[in-house]
Amino acid sequence: ERIETLQAKFLRPMNIIFRNHFTDLFKESLQDAREEIFPNGDKKFIDADILPEEFIDVIEAESFKTVGDYSTEITKRAKNIVVKGLKDGVSESELVARLREELGDVTDRWLNTVIRTKTSEMYNTARKTYWETNPLASQLVEAYQFSAIIDDRTSEVCQALDGKIFEKGDYADDINPPLHFNCRSILV
Repeated sequence: ERIETLQAKFLRPMNIIFRNHFTDLFKESLQDAREEIFPNGDKKFIDADILPEEFIDVIEAESFKTVGDYSTEITKRAKNIVVKGLKDGVSESELVARLREELGDVTDRWLNTVIRTKTSEMYNTARKTYWETNPLASQLVEAYQFSAIIDDRTSEVCQALDGKIFEKGDYADDINPPLHFNCRSILV
């Protein structure tokens, strides 16, 4: 019964950290997109600027979902480790050591992957949002080019799409990176 009460801790602060990171990243990405189109423009993103309302909702939902996924995965793994430890008859200190060893590595890998992937998603989405919602930029940008980092870690799908140009529209929306975990591709 006590195993069923296991829960991940610090989820609320984690959610706040993700939300703040995604918001800051969105602002920086909008500025990057603005500078790509208007390199000599002196408008900077300031706190008085209002983020698009729908994107604030996306940021909050993504933060909540990311933390929820983390909590579910870690709790499930912790319960499995505890049950196995009890079946093996290990001491409490050995059980704690197993939890720290196995969950520490899993947590670090999981967080690195999720942060890298979500950062790529927010970066690409924010830039594309600017190009499509800014009145002048939306008239200037007619298409997107898929740009992949080509090395031994590049996925087959990103290699195949690298350099391809997509006119604005439904298909360009479907190939918005990231296309997979740890995707490093962007739209330009």
